Amino acid sequence: IVMCQAYANKWGVDDPEFDVIETEVEWSLPMGATLDGVPAPFWMAGVVDGLVKDKETGETWIIEHKTASKVDGSYLERLWSDLQVRIYGHIAGDTVDLVIKNDKGALQRPTGVVYNVLLKPTLRRLKAGKRRLVDEDDQQFIARLLDWYEVEDRFIREYLPLNSLERDQTRTEVKEAFELLQFARKRGYWVESRSRCYELTFTCPFLSICRSG
Repeated sequence: IVMCQAYANKWGVDDPEFDVIETEVEWSLPMGATLDGVPAPFWMAGVVDGLVKDKETGETWIIEHKTASKVDGSYLERLWSDLQVRIYGHIAGDTVDLVIKNDKGALQRPTGVVYNVLLKPTLRRLKAGKRRLVDEDDQQFIARLLDWYEVEDRFIREYLPLNSLERDQTRTEVKEAFELLQFARKRGYWVESRSRCYELTFTCPFLSICRSG
């Protein structure tokens, strides 16, 4: 709740950069793929947070929101390589669901994806101890969280323009992943993805079972 309030305080009801065209936009697109040389089309679908128009240029952008415990240069640099980021930009951006007519009546695709990255609070509720007689109550904690958001900017906008080369690469990668999944299903054997046992923020809850043999 506090993050939402701080976000509203930052961008306000009337965003200084964008006009909202639509929110929670559903999209879908058929993808061509092959399995053992035979066409095996499948559909990709999802929902983007919103479609917005740049007030200055008139360009449309897909807008998405992410939360993070820490935002630095390396985090922002990694955004372009995230598969979900690329799918939403390069595949969803190609669908008729996200194409609008501009002021001249011409069809206009999204220029790219704008990521609103929201920093999660690092503060914790103060407990009773040597310096406090009682636990911090809700109102005190909320006020301290709002102050934390006000001290410095905790929200970052990252703009990821689309280009045709990366769009083709993303489409190829998704098709290859589909074909590998179908190949594994046909054989009844799935290669373990041990690189996913440890993530940046958590360990897989089934790790002990896999490790036990």
